[in-house]
Amino acid sequence: MRFEVQESGSVELGLKTFFYIENSYMGSAVIEKFHDDIWHFNRLYIHKNLRGRGIGTALVNKTAAFCNENKVTLINVLNPYGDLQYEQLKHFYLKNGFSVGPIEGVLVILKAGDSLERFLPAFAYIRGA
Repeated sequence: MRFEVQESGSVELGLKTFFYIENSYMGSAVIEKFHDDIWHFNRLYIHKNLRGRGIGTALVNKTAAFCNENKVTLINVLNPYGDLQYEQLKHFYLKNGFSVGPIEGVLVILKAGDSLERFLPAFAYIRGA
């Protein structure tokens, strides 16, 4: 079986989960609506024995496509609570389309035509949460 990324949730619910499936569950990405057209990248999980196979990249790509289709900005607060270090996480997300936000540790995928300045209050709130 070739891989597929399945989804659950909806814009209306304000929660989307993307599952990477290849014969069995191999990882997931969760995003949540923060406010209007701002979504928060809550979690990306890939078991450490399965990393380096493109699973995380596939999930981030699917998540970014969802945000692009729905014209929302995605904010990601780097929080290395697992076995990956801050710099490893930052490198992964930057190579997968995120940009550095105006606050240390916050990365973002902006919807077309948006600017970082519009999101300063959200960045500050999320970082402090």
